Amino acid sequence: MKTSIQNIIKMIENEDVFTATAEDGSFTIKIEKYIPYFSIAIHAGHHFRDSLIDNCLLSEYDRRYEEDPKTDTFIENQSITMIAHDSRYEYDLNRDINACVYETAWGKTIWKKPLSSIEIEKSHKKYHNFYTVAYALIRKLEGKFSFCEIFNMHSYNYKRHDRTTPLFDMATDYLNHDIFGERLTQFQILLSQISIDGIENITTQNNVFTGGGNFLKSVTCDFSNTLVYAFEVKKIYCNELSGKLHPKLIKQLTDKIDKAINHQIRERNPKLISY
Repeated sequence: MKTSIQNIIKMIENEDVFTATAEDGSFTIKIEKYIPYFSIAIHAGHHFRDSLIDNCLLSEYDRRYEEDPKTDTFIENQSITMIAHDSRYEYDLNRDINACVYETAWGKTIWKKPLSSIEIEKSHKKYHNFYTVAYALIRKLEGKFSFCEIFNMHSYNYKRHDRTTPLFDMATDYLNHDIFGERLTQFQILLSQISIDGIENITTQNNVFTGGGNFLKSVTCDFSNTLVYAFEVKKIYCNELSGKLHPKLIKQLTDKIDKAINHQIRERNPKLISY
């Protein structure tokens, strides 16, 4: 169902079980049960509003290349999920709000002419709505359980690197390792144990990405009892240049990432996950 941000927050406060999409279609939140863990995919979306298309210098292919397709699929079986549907080229949820609407990105100019203040405000409102709901959910879970852990799923293009890169890379530089180091190491071990046909699994921390994303920074700054696992999977599940997907690898990654997250949950709360 589509509903207002206010109604979504009310349902969270009432601990309702629901699946809802924001009225503007920008994201969907699913809550099957209230546990202190949820998963997000903030760059999975490809939607690009009509009023921006004619002014955009990039093709649909150009936009898709820097998005994170199927990261929503990898976490879809988790009990609580937030999935963003809009392209990061409309607004990037992993940047500060004042920089979330690109002028240039990855060396490319985005717009034929600068966006109007009206268009920027539309994007800022969508951005604000996502964070408003995410924060309401974190407050509910921290209040109910005294802590919260968030699995922040991304993917990355590896062919632009002229070196061997990891299958999974966790961005942890910004996090407090004195408090969260043991949990971060445990999740790294679980990711490193994932076996994918024909793919070498090197799993690292801060190899390709170092934790500078705004979602991790904002949540870490504003919630002292919440840990964000920001982790990237190498785009081995598609041809990153053409965008062609490899269904068998997607299925393997979905099953095994889901299992790794469940093991991480079970390590701290054995009664929440059973097999």
